[in-house]
Amino acid sequence: MDTWAIAYDLDVMGMKCAKLTQKQATEIYDEIKKTLVHNNFAQLKQLNIYVGEGKNPLSDAFQLCAELKSVPNAVRFIHRLHLFRIEDLNDLLPMVSCKASSGKDPILEEIEAVFSPACP
Repeated sequence: MDTWAIAYDLDVMGMKCAKLTQKQATEIYDEIKKTLVHNNFAQLKQLNIYVGEGKNPLSDAFQLCAELKSVPNAVRFIHRLHLFRIEDLNDLLPMVSCKASSGKDPILEEIEAVFSPACP
């Protein structure tokens, strides 16, 4: 069986420029994650990639797209949304630096960095 995944990015700087607070940006992100999970996509530990776990991930992906339209501000701030098939996922960073890739959520890290007091 093929494994299908969804990857997306948020325009976090756009959120800040639109005068959203860090809390509002995080709420948008949380709603998008809930919508992905509701449509049978599970987040991979180290990436902003969600893997389809349902019996028909392509149908789940189309349903997800329909539901994302109703998530407040999701359409406005999602600037990449891709569906792709994967055969295997391997962490190559240990081959480069002898350490595993970060287990931190990359979008939450970006929200924290962009909305930190040190960021203009």
